[in-house]
Amino acid sequence: MRRSRKRFVAALAAAGTVTSGGVIADVLTAPVFSAAYAECQSIPSTADPAVLETVYRTGRGLHVNDKVMLAGFEAGWVESHMNNLPCGDRDSLGVFQQRPSQGWGTPEQILNVSYAANSFFSRAIPVADANPSWSAGQIAQAVQRSAFPSRYDQAEGTARNLITQAKDLVTGKQTVGFYQPTGQSWHLKNTHAGGASDVSFVYGAANARPVSGDWNNDGKTTVGYYQPTNGTWHLRNSLSGGADDFSFQFGPANMIPVTGDWNNDGKTTVGYYNPGNGTFYLRNSLSAGPADHVIPFGPANMVPVTGDWNNDGKTTIGFYNPANGNWQLRDTLNAGPADHNFTWRQTGMSPITGDWNADGKTTIGFYNSANGQYLLRDSFGAGADHSFVFGNGGDRPVTGDWNNN
Repeated sequence: MRRSRKRFVAALAAAGTVTSGGVIADVLTAPVFSAAYAECQSIPSTADPAVLETVYRTGRGLHVNDKVMLAGFEAGWVESHMNNLPCGDRDSLGVFQQRPSQGWGTPEQILNVSYAANSFFSRAIPVADANPSWSAGQIAQAVQRSAFPSRYDQAEGTARNLITQAKDLVTGKQTVGFYQPTGQSWHLKNTHAGGASDVSFVYGAANARPVSGDWNNDGKTTVGYYQPTNGTWHLRNSLSGGADDFSFQFGPANMIPVTGDWNNDGKTTVGYYNPGNGTFYLRNSLSAGPADHVIPFGPANMVPVTGDWNNDGKTTIGFYNPANGNWQLRDTLNAGPADHNFTWRQTGMSPITGDWNADGKTTIGFYNSANGQYLLRDSFGAGADHSFVFGNGGDRPVTGDWNNN
C-alpha cells in the first residue's frame, strides 16, 4: 500500500529534499507532450513520489534483482532527478531521458512512466545476467549509453535512499477491523492490539458482506460492501459515512466477494469466488462487465483468500480448507498447482489475510467470531505472531492499512 503524501513530504524534509514552504518540487501528473522538443532550462531538485512509486512497482513486477533496481534508480536520478520531464537534450524525454529517434518509443509512450521504466528494466535485465560482476552503474551505462558513464555509480547513495522511500510508498502495515451487519457500523484498529476503535463510522446496508481496498490508488485502504442478493458492489473512498463513490453490478447473486490489485496498477478492484465450481472471476476495473480473469483453483466449496504472497506487487488467489486446515496459495493468476501449501487450522474461525509486518508480503490469520479474537501470522505456517481481542465477536472481519503507515 502507498503511504500518504503528507508522510512522504515529512520524509523528504528530513532528508533535506523539500523546497521552501514544504512543497515537493514537481507535479504528480504526467506532463503533456508538445511536438516541439525543448531543452530543459532546469530540473526539479527533488524526486516526484509518483515516479518513485511507479518505477519501483514496475521493477518489482518484472522481478528485477536488487542490482538492476539500483541501476534503474541511479539512471532515473542522474537523468531527471526521478521526474517525468517533457524536455531534454535534443529529443530526450521523460524519467530516463529516452529518445524517440533512438527507438525508445513514441513521445507519448516515453512520457508514460510505466512504459519508460519497463523499457529500461527490460534492457537492463539481460545486461545484468550476462555481466554478473558489473556494478549497477555499469548496467545503467550499458542501457543509457551516456557520454558521462561515471555519473551513475556516483549516484549510488542517493539512489539507495530513493529506493527506500519508494518501498515506503508501496508498502504499509495492514491491521484489522470489523463490520457489524445489524447496525452497518465499521470499527477499525491501527495496531495489533485490543482496545477502542481508532476509526468508527456507519456506512452501507444491513447484512451485506464487507470488503476493503484502495479503490482510487491514493494509498489508503477504505471500505465497501457486496450485496449477495443481487451481485452489486458499493465502495467508498474515505473512512466515513456517505454516498457510494462506486456502485455497479459484477457477477451473479450469492457469490463470495474477493478484492485485490490483479494487474499491479496500484488500484484495488473486485472479483468473486463461485464455491459451486471452485473458480475465481476477477475484474480489472470498478465497473460492470465480463471477468478479465477466470481461474479454476482447487476443489469446490473452499474458503477463498487473496494476497500478494511473493511481494511482486500483484494480488493473486488461494483457498483455505476448513475441514483440514490446509492453505493453498498461487503466485500467478492462472490455473495450476499451489506455490505455497501448508497447514494451520483453527476450528470454527474465519481465515483472514494481510501484510501484518509491512514486509510487502501478504500472510495469514484467523478471526474468532465467538469472542472477537484475532490470530495473525507473519509467515506461512502454523502459530500466531500476534494475538489479541478486538470487539465483542459476532461481527465480520476486514483488513487494511487504514492510516497509511
